[in-house]
Amino acid sequence: MNYLDILQDREIVAVLSQIDILKQAEPHQYGMLHTLATIGYAKQLAKCFELTELETELLLIASALHNLGHLNGKSLHAQTGAEMAKSYLKKHNFDVKQINTICGAIASYMGRKNDNFYDNVSACLILADKMDFGTTRVKAHFEPLSIEDKVCKKISYVEVVRKDNVVQLMLGGKNVNWNAFVQTTVYSKLYKCFETVCRKHNLKFVVKVKKVV
Repeated sequence: MNYLDILQDREIVAVLSQIDILKQAEPHQYGMLHTLATIGYAKQLAKCFELTELETELLLIASALHNLGHLNGKSLHAQTGAEMAKSYLKKHNFDVKQINTICGAIASYMGRKNDNFYDNVSACLILADKMDFGTTRVKAHFEPLSIEDKVCKKISYVEVVRKDNVVQLMLGGKNVNWNAFVQTTVYSKLYKCFETVCRKHNLKFVVKVKKVV
C-alpha cells in the first residue's frame, strides 16, 4: 500500500470528508484539499532535501494521514492523529519501523520543539503543512476573514527549489502587500522552520518573490 492507495481508501476519504463538515464554519481547509496540497509540497521538499526513495514514500504517507486527528477536535490533534494513523497502518500490515517513522512525523508536525526537525521525514512534513497557507488553504468565499487571512489569500504561487547549496522559497500572487505578509505569524513560522531545516543540512535559505501575471 502506498500513499495513492491511502488517498483512495474509503475509510480515509470518509474521515477527511467528515473533517470538512466539522470545520465548515472555519476559514481554512483541513480535509482532502489541504491533504492533497500538503502532498504536493512534500514531493517538492523530498527532492529539495534529497530524501531517499523510502523516506519520500514514508513522507507522502505521513502527509496523506497527518490531519486525521482533527476528527476529534483541534486540541492535541497531532498526537491523536498519530494514534489513528498507527492503528490504520497496523491494520494494513506496515513494518513497525516504518509505522514509527510515519507516526512520529505526524505527532511532531506542528514543529514546536527543536527535536521535531532532526528526522528528514518529520522535518519535511512540518514544512509541507506550513507551505499550504495561501489560495489553496483559505476558503474561497469564506467571510469574515482575519486581516492575516486576507493577506495570505492573495498568495497563489508557492514553490521550493534548490540551486546548489541554496534553498529558495518562491512566492507569488497578484496585488499582494508583501510588507504586511512578512509580518504575519504564518510567514514567521514558515521562515523559522525552513531556517532550522536548512541549517541542519548546511544549506542557505532565501525567500524570493515571483511575478504572477
